[in-house]
Amino acid sequence: MRVEPPRPDFSLSSFLAGIVASALVMWLLLNLQNISDLAPASIKESSAPGALGLPVVIVSAGWIIFVCVAFTRPIMRGSLRGSGPQMPGPFVLGAFISLAASLGAIRYYDIGLL
Repeated sequence: MRVEPPRPDFSLSSFLAGIVASALVMWLLLNLQNISDLAPASIKESSAPGALGLPVVIVSAGWIIFVCVAFTRPIMRGSLRGSGPQMPGPFVLGAFISLAASLGAIRYYDIGLL
């Protein structure tokens, strides 16, 4: 049985960076309509009026998938190996907490995205 080395001490700066990164992505997602309204008239009147907001949607969806996978992967891997669940790193932990709080607030206050 392979024993994994212990994780380094919890890094508060990494934890806060994860919170800020996730909050920024969710802020962009919530302001998607405002970002689309910033487009010049030539884009708004074209056949693809939402072209300015499309990168925000792609980044937001990718971020949500990345955070969920990065959070559950060490927990599942540790459980399958029989060594017990392992906590993810501080960046992923902060990003997951911020993401969960943001999605919960969106759902609770019925903002309309979910």
